[in-house]
Order: sequence, then structure tokens, then C-alpha cells
Amino acid sequence: MADQEQVTFRDKYAECKTWQEKAILIALYHSIMVAKYPTWNVQDTASHFHKSIGLVSENIKLARAIDEGNKKVMN
Repeated sequence: MADQEQVTFRDKYAECKTWQEKAILIALYHSIMVAKYPTWNVQDTASHFHKSIGLVSENIKLARAIDEGNKKVMN
């Protein structure tokens, strides 16, 4: 079997074209890590993506609003 190249969340983040895609990806990563490591927090996610805690926190909130269908953040 040929070696398969692994794509990381950081790789996918770099490929995101819109702020909505970036917010959803960060929130997804954060949710996965919290489920896997109960002590995981926003600071850990921020460190992983080399972003500020404020940006990550806001992205998680925005992704939640998108998921809930909030029209104010959809466009």
C-alpha cells in the first residue's frame, strides 16, 4: 500500500476561502479535542492554530451561530 499524505487541520485551515469555513473548522477541531482530552481549552486550540485566544473564541461562537441558522452571520 502506498504511503498516504496526512492532511492536518492546519492544512485545511490554510485552504479555507471564507471566514465561515475557517470558523467552522476551528470549532470542529476544538470540539474533537475537548471530547478526546477533557482538560483541552480555547487556549490550546489557539496555540495549535497559532491564533489569538480571542479570535478562536469568536470563531467558535460564530460557528455555533452558523450551525443554529442565525441569518445575521450567514452572509
